[in-house]
Amino acid sequence: MAADNERSALLRLLDVNANRSMEALRTAEEYIRFFIEDRELTAQARRLRHELGSAINDLLPDESHLAHRDSEGDVGAGPTLDDPGVRSTPADVCRAAFFRLKESVRTLEEFGKTLSPAIARRFEAARYAVYRLEKET
Repeated sequence: MAADNERSALLRLLDVNANRSMEALRTAEEYIRFFIEDRELTAQARRLRHELGSAINDLLPDESHLAHRDSEGDVGAGPTLDDPGVRSTPADVCRAAFFRLKESVRTLEEFGKTLSPAIARRFEAARYAVYRLEKET
């Protein structure tokens, strides 16, 4: 029973961070595309999104993790006092997206090690690619 609960919690955590990372990367990519209008940076962001999505699909190869999703029962879901969501400029939105992206990819890397150290190394490589993309952006 305890092992089932632990596995369910792990799959929920991976699911949440997979979604968070892809959403954050798409947000940053759209800023790069529409506000910076840099073709090469946009291509880098797109490649990174595909690489990250591939690693996520390999870590969670089927949709069984969706059965463990519990958005309504998640004690950490919903608005927080720490982040009131105020963004004054599109650049603020992009900065916040990169912040969420780095955190979620690190979480996927660390907890992914429990399922596949090889896939976790792909998240590590993606994390460093995020650092470079953020700096160039």
